[in-house]
Amino acid sequence: MSATFDKYYDLYLEAVAACADRDIKIARRYELYYGTASALDFSNPTNKYLTKKQLALRKMCFELIEAQVDTSIPLARVTPRYAEDALRAADLEEYLNLEADRLNSEDINDIAERETRIQGTGIYHIGWDELAGNRRRKGDLYLNFIKLGDFYPQPYIENPDELEYVFVHKTTTVQKIKQVYGKTVAPDGGTKTSVDIVICWYLNDDGDVSKLVWTRQLNEILLDIPNYFARKVKVCSKCGEPWAPKQEKCPICGNTTSKRIDLEAIELSEDLMISETGNPPTPPRLYLAQGTPIEIYRIRKLPFVIRHNIAQAGGSLYGVSDVDLLEEAQDAGNKILLKMAENVMMGGTIVTLPANTTIDNAAGSLKKVRLQDPRQKNLIGVYGMQSTVQQDDIMQDRTYQIGRQSVGVTDAYQGKRDPTAESGKAKEISAMQTAGRLESKYVDKTSAYAKIYQKMFEFLLAFSDEKRRIVKPYVGLENVTEATFSKYNFVVANNANSGYFTDDFIFSTNGSYTLSNKKESLWQATTQSFMAGAFGNPQDPRVVFIYWNIMNRYQYPLASKVLQFLEANINRLPPELEQALLANPELIQQLMALIQAKQNIAKNKFDSETQKNQEILDPTAQPLIDSKTTDDLKGTKPAESKQGGTA
Repeated sequence: MSATFDKYYDLYLEAVAACADRDIKIARRYELYYGTASALDFSNPTNKYLTKKQLALRKMCFELIEAQVDTSIPLARVTPRYAEDALRAADLEEYLNLEADRLNSEDINDIAERETRIQGTGIYHIGWDELAGNRRRKGDLYLNFIKLGDFYPQPYIENPDELEYVFVHKTTTVQKIKQVYGKTVAPDGGTKTSVDIVICWYLNDDGDVSKLVWTRQLNEILLDIPNYFARKVKVCSKCGEPWAPKQEKCPICGNTTSKRIDLEAIELSEDLMISETGNPPTPPRLYLAQGTPIEIYRIRKLPFVIRHNIAQAGGSLYGVSDVDLLEEAQDAGNKILLKMAENVMMGGTIVTLPANTTIDNAAGSLKKVRLQDPRQKNLIGVYGMQSTVQQDDIMQDRTYQIGRQSVGVTDAYQGKRDPTAESGKAKEISAMQTAGRLESKYVDKTSAYAKIYQKMFEFLLAFSDEKRRIVKPYVGLENVTEATFSKYNFVVANNANSGYFTDDFIFSTNGSYTLSNKKESLWQATTQSFMAGAFGNPQDPRVVFIYWNIMNRYQYPLASKVLQFLEANINRLPPELEQALLANPELIQQLMALIQAKQNIAKNKFDSETQKNQEILDPTAQPLIDSKTTDDLKGTKPAESKQGGTA
C-alpha cells in the first residue's frame, strides 16, 4: 500500500463516520417517500421510531414531491466581460446548449428533481471521457448524477468550493474494471460479476485534481494518479525525445524504454486568424502564427456541482429535504386514516331474536323464522352500528393542509379544484403565487446548471483538441447552417511568441427557460398573438405567412410544408376570382387597361406638381409636360375619353 492510500483511507473512514447519522436519514426518507416507513413514537425519548411498519393510506411525500417536478432544462447564457469576446461568448453558448441536449439531460434531470427534493441535496459530476466520441472527434463530455448516499465529502466544510477531497461509492463489473483500469479483480462476496469501489477525488499539494480508486472489500488499489487532469505525453526515458505510437526504441539515443510526462504547452497546428468586429468588419489578420506554444489549460477544482433543494439557514453543505418537512404530517395523517378505517370496518348490522330462535338462511331471499309465540315477533329487530368519523376526517384533512403549506403547494398548482379560485384567471393567479413560493428552489436549480456549464467549458478548454461542428438555429430543413466550435478561438496572446486559453466569461442560465423549453407554450402564445392581431390582420395572407414562419422557427409539426404551400400560392388570386376571370377573358383586358390608365394618371399628376414647383423656383425653366399631356389630363380627347369610360 502507498502512503497516499494510507492517508486517504483514514480520511475516508473519518468521512463515513461523520455521515453515519446522515445515512440513517437517507434510508428513512426513501421509506417515507414510498410509504413503507415505520410510525413515529413520540412517547419514547430514546427511540422515536416504532418497529412496526405503518400502512400509508396517503403517501403525502410522494404526492407533493411529484407535484413539484420541473422537467425543463435551463439553457446556458454566456456573458463576455469584454466587447471583443462577444462572438466567442455567442459560439460558446450555442455549443453548450447543443452539448446539454446530447448529454441525455432529460433523464438526468428526471432523477435529480426527485432525489434533490427527497434528500435535500443533489450532486452532479462533470467529466471528460477520452474513450468516447467517433471518427470526427476524440473524446466527449459526460454528465452524471450521484445520489447523496454515495457521496462522502470532507467533514465540517460548508462551502462546496472549499472541499479538498470527496469520496464516491460506485458499483461496477469485473469486466469494466478490466477495461478501464487494466486489472483483474475478484467479484464481491455474494455476487458473481459486480464489485464495489471507492473513488477518491482530492487536491494534491500543488492544487492539482488527483484521483485514487480502490475496491471496498479488499482495499485493492486500482488507480493512483496525483495530477489526473494533466495532459500526458510519452517521451524517451533517457533523452526526452517524443515517443511515437508503436515505437520500439528512441530514434535519437536508441533507448527502448519510455515514460509519460505532463505536457506544459501545445503548439498551434495552423495560423490563428482574427477579424475585428465593426461595420463593415475588417478582413482577417494574423494573430498568432503556426507553431506558437499555447499554455495548457489546467482544471483546479473538483468536478462536482452540489445543488440544494432549500438552502439551510446558517449555512451547510446539505440542503433541506421536503420529506423531513412532511414527515410528522404524513405520520399523523395516516394514523388518523387508519383509525377511521378501523372504525368503519368494525361497524355493521346487529339482529335481535327471541331466545332459542334461528333464521333459516337456506331459503334464499325468503327468510323463515319459527316462533313459539306470536308475541315474539316484537323481539325481532335490526340495528345499524356505524361510527362517526366526521371529526377524524376534518383532522386528517387539516394535517394534510399543514404539510402541504410547509412546502408551498396549493390545489391550483396540483391541478385540483380550488374552492378559493372560481374563475380561470383566479386559478392562474393562484398557481403563479405558488410558483413564486417555489421560486427559490428553481433559482437553486438554475444556479447549479450555470456551474455545470462553466465546468463543461473548462473541460472543453483542457481536452477538446479538434474543431467541433455546431448546428445553428434554422427555419426549415432547407436552411440548416453549420458553424464550428474550437477552443483555439479562446486563445489570447501573451506576446508574439506564446498564448493562453481565456475562461473569463460570466456563466448563467436563460431566465425564460421555463417557456423557451416548452414548445407547446410557445406555440400557444404565438397563436394567441396571431389571433389577437399582434402581427396584423389575421385574414391578410402576408400576416398568415409571418405566423407560419414563426411557428416553423419553433419547430411546429409540418409548419415547413405549410410554408411551402403559402410560398407557392401567395401571388395567386382567390379561387372564386380566378374562376370568374377564366369564364370572362375580356375582363382581364379591361382590368389591365384600367390599371395602366391609373398608373398614367398618377405619373402625369406627379410630373405636373413637379413642374409647378420648378416654375416657382425658376420661371425661365422649360416645361416638363407639353400641351398634349395637358389635354390628356383634362380629358379633351374624345376617343380616349370614350375608351376610358368603357374601361
